[in-house]
Amino acid sequence: MEKKVAKSSDWESSLGRPEPVCTACGAAFEPGSEFINQMFIVEGRPERRVYCLACHEQVTEEPFAFWRSKVPMPEAGKPRPLDLEFLAELFRRLHGDQVDPSHDEVRYIVTLLLIRKKVLVQEGNDEEGEGDAKCEIMLTRFAKEKEGPIYRTPVPLITAERMDVIRDDLGRIFNLQS
Repeated sequence: MEKKVAKSSDWESSLGRPEPVCTACGAAFEPGSEFINQMFIVEGRPERRVYCLACHEQVTEEPFAFWRSKVPMPEAGKPRPLDLEFLAELFRRLHGDQVDPSHDEVRYIVTLLLIRKKVLVQEGNDEEGEGDAKCEIMLTRFAKEKEGPIYRTPVPLITAERMDVIRDDLGRIFNLQS
């Protein structure tokens, strides 16, 4: 049987992402290193085996197809993904039984992030207080909880300088520094 060389885009979608270790020697692949994907048909189903370049040379079994891949380098400047479960837990704690008014700014930013990520949905707005003490309240609930509790988040006035400080604080909390 003739070996068929496949493009990685053809097979990646059907086989999923490869494990970052060599099937033969167990060595982990470093960012930027090349490796060989081999696809075998086992009992009528595709099976991927991943080999470092040294182990690939020693494999004697003929694959159905094979292709070369490269471990991507971490992209400089690309933000890390947010841990939405942690962010949702922080939101719940910030809206807990003992709400601290000094956390209004962080509570508001976390609420906006969760709305942006479609974890929360906005149900409307309300107002509290009178005169100079009047404050707008954002009403939200978790998107997956159709009949869940409604959370009340005060909308604070945030200056550009204060927003920079809050962004830096949240970056440290979520380990988002580059």
